[in-house]
Amino acid sequence: MAYNQVDPDPATASPDSIRSYTIGDDVLAQDDNPLDGDTTPDTLLYDGQGSTRQLVNQAQTVIKAYSYDGYGNLLGGNPTAAPATNLLYTGEQYDSSLGQYYLRARYYDPANGRFNRLDPYAGNISDPQSLHKYLYCHGNPVNGIDPSGRMLIGGMVGTVTRIVAWTMVAVVGVFAFRSLIQGRSKSLKFPAMVFGPGKIREYLHNNCIRSANPPLRDSGGVIKSVQVI
Repeated sequence: MAYNQVDPDPATASPDSIRSYTIGDDVLAQDDNPLDGDTTPDTLLYDGQGSTRQLVNQAQTVIKAYSYDGYGNLLGGNPTAAPATNLLYTGEQYDSSLGQYYLRARYYDPANGRFNRLDPYAGNISDPQSLHKYLYCHGNPVNGIDPSGRMLIGGMVGTVTRIVAWTMVAVVGVFAFRSLIQGRSKSLKFPAMVFGPGKIREYLHNNCIRSANPPLRDSGGVIKSVQVI
């Protein structure tokens, strides 16, 4: 998915204020004043969240390094000064005069973790945090981004994944638990691992089950069955 960016107004932009970008899957490099004939773009290096951490020139020398807190506040230096690049936290455009990030539908203020205007999305009653009209990334910006200013990306995927995973565990676990307790299953096989029934019953007896009677063991001391109360 591509998101619109802010372009300079050709009627007011001077040749010395123009900045060009090299675009790939993301912004790869930038070149200040490309019309002066010196086309030596500087490379942007990102972290796992897409935030610009370093700006490197053609000699592989770090021109500028950036650090942020969880909400995107710049750490160190003067946050109101114009940075060497305006693509900073999560790779989004930072307006140093406002101290806010342009996220298309709204501006985001990292100083208070809030957007500057009401969320145009009404929210989902099954996701109470989405009903907050100004909160950025449901108050959990470390695990999500919001490039559109309308919807959290990252946390929603993680929530769905957890729901599916725990549903599968619950369904498989009910049948597995019954067969193991009753001694009908020889083993439970999962990718890259095999659990013997004796080991699992041992664990269940020691950690999960309260039984009035001691477990039945075979001649080798392996638990054959346990009584659940």
